[in-house]
Amino acid sequence: MTGLLQAQNVKDRKTAAALVLNDSTNHVMAQMAGLCHFIESYLRPNMPDWEADIIKKLQRLAESNDPDLKALALMSLHFSQDQVEAVHAFLLDKLPTLDDHEASVRSRWSMALAYLATRYRDQNDATNAITTYRKALEIKPEDATPLLNLGITYSKAGDLENATTCYQQAASLAPDEAMILVNWGIALRRKGEAAGAIEKYQKALAINPHLALPYFNLGNVHYEREDFAPAIPAYEKAVEVDPSLATAHFALARAYLKSNQPQAAARALRAGLQYDSGNANARAMLKQLEAYLAEPGNNRR
Repeated sequence: MTGLLQAQNVKDRKTAAALVLNDSTNHVMAQMAGLCHFIESYLRPNMPDWEADIIKKLQRLAESNDPDLKALALMSLHFSQDQVEAVHAFLLDKLPTLDDHEASVRSRWSMALAYLATRYRDQNDATNAITTYRKALEIKPEDATPLLNLGITYSKAGDLENATTCYQQAASLAPDEAMILVNWGIALRRKGEAAGAIEKYQKALAINPHLALPYFNLGNVHYEREDFAPAIPAYEKAVEVDPSLATAHFALARAYLKSNQPQAAARALRAGLQYDSGNANARAMLKQLEAYLAEPGNNRR
């Protein structure tokens, strides 16, 4: 672990590699820790101009008998250097040698890529997130989870066409996964395809009626259409299924107000504030409502 400690203050990639990419020890945990540090600190998708000795160190780590270390080393090469012909050829040559371990190595490899992709997405780096999710799909093309996350990334970036394509492909791989349908519905709603969105939410509820998000998003579609009568029971069902979903309580309050039910709106706001007490807009709305209801004659409505 001495090399890892020394590498904490190192900025140079080559020096860090010499310290943490130790292929001359059988201490797998130390090798894993060093490789994880190197990935987090120095690797990006499709990096140019890599030092040959770093590639060789990673290739030697990829020869490990430990499936976790092997998968992480292969992932590192695929993630950062797959555009290099010699590295790409090395990866293609390695896959047939995995034999009975291929499925477990591919699973670990893909999961590591998905972790990096999600980190990029959380940092609002859509370009690297998309590239990395697509790399995960190269390793496990039959896995719906990277496709779902890729769709969420496209949707977050405003690319609703690619988002819906990803959700459609994911749903074909995992037709009983309700959250794929929920996210597909959200993308359709944002595209202005309300009927299609409602269909996806209803299919999601047919799969799992104990999810709050399909009800909540059904309410949103109806609310945006100014059709408050069906919006209210949808929101009510969402907060019944998941009382901690503060956003649904606040949406329900707005729907009640639009339906001239101020007392019910105040109750919904109070319920939501139990779970999101710092929501300034909800607090201000409740204060205004309470002042209105305190006026003579208003507390009966």
